[in-house]
Amino acid sequence: MNHFAIICTSGFAIALIYVAHPFFLRIISGSSGMPSKTADAPIMDVADADNFERIKNALENDRIFTDPFLTVDLLSAYVHLHPKKVSQLINHYAGMNFNQLINKYRIAESKKLLSDAKYGNLTMQGIAKEAGFNSRSVFNHAFKLETGLTPSGFKKECTG
Repeated sequence: MNHFAIICTSGFAIALIYVAHPFFLRIISGSSGMPSKTADAPIMDVADADNFERIKNALENDRIFTDPFLTVDLLSAYVHLHPKKVSQLINHYAGMNFNQLINKYRIAESKKLLSDAKYGNLTMQGIAKEAGFNSRSVFNHAFKLETGLTPSGFKKECTG
């Protein structure tokens, strides 16, 4: 067999493998072969909406966000759902993760306390504790991330 025939036969074999092999087909189609996040996303139903309402109720009415040791496991036990389900519901309905949601509630509470004159005697550490933060540095960081101001700066703006 001459060199030209060997090269042609080899080229044809490589092309056939390239086109026929599933790995190469995924490359050609632009797919990574990994399931997309949308395909993996849980399908939410009416029960899920009700369960998320239970989570919101625990946060808004029962104010469990003020517990500085609140975790997704504790919240899950409180609303009688599996921790993974609670995380999925928060991600889906709130569009954020557990820590972001809890910090959002804590910052809202902090802003309320900082702008109310009857809490003027509380230190920043006291405000942080009342809102559920167990660390002043975490409080300052989360507050600035959410509002663009430090807690002290926010208080100055409120009291003028």
